[in-house]
Amino acid sequence: MDLATSESEDKRRCVFGGKALMVVRNLLPYHRARAKYINEQGDFDLVLLEVFSNSEYSEIISKQDYGAMEGIVSLGLQVSESQSVMSAEIQAALERLKPDVVFVPGWSMRESLIAMRVSSKMKVPVVIMSDSNRFDFARHTIKEFIKKRIVSIADAGFVAGTPQMEYLDALGMPLDRIFLGYDVVDNAAFEQGAIDARTNKEMWRTSLNLPKRFILSICRLVEKKNVFRLIEGFAEFINGAEAQDISLVVAGPGPLKQELEAFANSLGVGQNVYLTGALSASEVMACYGLAEAFVLASKTEQWGLAVNEAMAAGLPVLVSEKCGCATDLVHNGRNGFTFDPLSSSDIAQSIRKVMSSKHKREEMGEHSKTIIRSWGLERFCEGFCDAAEMASSSPRRNSSFLAVLATKIQ
Repeated sequence: MDLATSESEDKRRCVFGGKALMVVRNLLPYHRARAKYINEQGDFDLVLLEVFSNSEYSEIISKQDYGAMEGIVSLGLQVSESQSVMSAEIQAALERLKPDVVFVPGWSMRESLIAMRVSSKMKVPVVIMSDSNRFDFARHTIKEFIKKRIVSIADAGFVAGTPQMEYLDALGMPLDRIFLGYDVVDNAAFEQGAIDARTNKEMWRTSLNLPKRFILSICRLVEKKNVFRLIEGFAEFINGAEAQDISLVVAGPGPLKQELEAFANSLGVGQNVYLTGALSASEVMACYGLAEAFVLASKTEQWGLAVNEAMAAGLPVLVSEKCGCATDLVHNGRNGFTFDPLSSSDIAQSIRKVMSSKHKREEMGEHSKTIIRSWGLERFCEGFCDAAEMASSSPRRNSSFLAVLATKIQ
């Protein structure tokens, strides 16, 4: 498949015409955008099965203003729910909804393994969705063996990008059964949101207490997002820069907020570092619209959807080389740069490169928009349809004792 091919104006009609069910831990804005787009095509029905009413994303979800939407079934379970209750609820939902194919998110979460096991028992084809790659975490022989047994139950794969396709292939899913496009956002919404924010700069700047010039990062304030090292690199940049009026805005909730503020103050850049907390969708888009560049410094990241959003908003992007999206989305020197997330000097150097010229930033931002057009809702719909068709028309039907056992011991 040519990854550089842009999305076509003419939508290819989906061959699969049944009912698909997608299991999700919590409904987030991107889940809704993808499901809405697919169901608007009219080729088949997609139902989202939301398992939990609480998770690590609860604070983000609470900030969103969701409108009514059909095709959503919420089980309302707690993350702490017992295995037996979860199994009973998920099985009851599948028996009631009678899907022709079930999409499950990966192989590590309890709800995914239960849904795979129940689907296998009901002889319903399974598509495993994945944004994992070889380098996101250390790999161990026994765990990889278990994963291979789990993957053997699935009839097709739906993955984020090139590294994810290679990893799922290594776990035993044939390449001709793996389809791209899993990790996308509504590009048009973020592009328009950024345009609207730039039209109302002062209103949004005052409303969100944003500095005049800033680099933006959107992430939860947790260890793996590497915000301490990002602030360290930013401080190194500021100390060597002629322009002292540039700030770093980090938007997102998390338990490390107070520690990060204290750390920024200890480095003498507290007045240049803004931690906004959780924001609504419109507030996030406004941040993209007013930012001059975007940075994601994660120590490990399966993909990094905020990079998609920033590119759709027309920003140059600075992305950790440990982010799964870097291979496909970041073209070094064209729309941004990748860097070593463990090196504050490398982070600082990347910031210097992108902030050296307004003209260069604008040029990179346009390249970002061009690149991300190939990774939008159309690509998600195409890959989803192809995976559903492959799974339902030629299932592998592997439900060996070892495979089923693997879903119970993960």
